[in-house]
Amino acid sequence: MLPCYNEAKNLESLVKAINESLGKQIPYEIVAVNDGSTDNTKEVLMRLSSKYPIKIVEHPQNMGLAEALKTGFKKVMENIEDGDYVVFMDSDNTHDPKYIPLMIDAARKFDLVIGSRYIKNGMQINVPYIRIFMSRAVNYLIKLLLKVEIKDFTSGYRCFRASAVKRLYDAFGDDIIESQGFESSFEILLKALTCNLKVGEVPIVLDYSLKNGESKMRLVPTLLNYVQFLLDLKNKLKNHMNWSLRKI
Repeated sequence: MLPCYNEAKNLESLVKAINESLGKQIPYEIVAVNDGSTDNTKEVLMRLSSKYPIKIVEHPQNMGLAEALKTGFKKVMENIEDGDYVVFMDSDNTHDPKYIPLMIDAARKFDLVIGSRYIKNGMQINVPYIRIFMSRAVNYLIKLLLKVEIKDFTSGYRCFRASAVKRLYDAFGDDIIESQGFESSFEILLKALTCNLKVGEVPIVLDYSLKNGESKMRLVPTLLNYVQFLLDLKNKLKNHMNWSLRKI
């Protein structure tokens, strides 16, 4: 599942890399959510869909990452079958598709697998220092609050078993994502933990230099959104409102 907003410069190389990584060994389908792009993302997706197995979902206007993920989840649920695996990744080439087979292999043991920058052999390179600081700070605060053995809470590169996606939808339905910004990826992980899904991590190298175009993330608003989300979460945990978590 690819959330796409003004990714025309990245999509061709990304889709080709996905095909090379999976090819004939692992049958796949790409669900691309074009989130109101103002460049020619739609045209690129249409052209690529004539050669690769791509389903395109359109948002008439930009609604943000949270809504794109929500739409993607709904589309995936239409045809999901037992034995399937669902991979969510960014569309800007920073998530290398070569890790997908490794994540699928790990998902035979876990319900949800995170492509992690912060475990052994994982890293991020060519990333601006301010982004590294923000990512590390947010992950530290989350770990301090939740006390679960996950290293990379904010990575958007994830692989779910079909059964895990179904359990999330059974538990939350259309409220699977209620936040509005980039913190939505963490919200999904948090809800997976409340469903007692078994979470694992595999190391990835995130290379920010492979990205074409400007970042969609605005650092200060994103950080403030995370802080507010964590404050709300702290209150929910304090009041024991169905937020029971377990160590993994």
